[in-house]
Amino acid sequence: MKNSRKVSFGFSKKRDGQMILKDNVDSFLNREIFFNKKGIDLQNVVSTKLDHGNKVKVVTKKDGGKVINLVDGLITVEKRTCLTVTVSDCVPILFYDYKNEVIGIAHAGWKGVLKNISSVIIDKMNKKFNSEFENIEIYIGPHIKKCHFEIRDNVID
Repeated sequence: MKNSRKVSFGFSKKRDGQMILKDNVDSFLNREIFFNKKGIDLQNVVSTKLDHGNKVKVVTKKDGGKVINLVDGLITVEKRTCLTVTVSDCVPILFYDYKNEVIGIAHAGWKGVLKNISSVIIDKMNKKFNSEFENIEIYIGPHIKKCHFEIRDNVID
């Protein structure tokens, strides 16, 4: 876990087990164990069932403990709220407006990247919370490397 001013962020590792949100009892148990070890109450965790696009939702405390369907980005100003996305060959991108204390997270797969998910999050942070681009720190999380992934010609085109 890294602390950026007032925000903590971190990533699960392979040894933590499967975290993807499917109807798999093991993944829900793995998530519970992971968050408990980090001292994070599951009622403060907001997760996504991905759409592989650029849909972004602003969440509040009432969304705590929920899985938001068909979105690839989350934004909040709520303190002690943990935003999560799952990735494997996609890229997690974290956003932090340190002036307005707004956080965001994106699941950036190739479809989301083509649909400018990062810009969608930044625009929504600006419209909803007056976040200015120069005050937003952006972090790119661990992701697959090109040596482990082949992009087919139809995707390149």
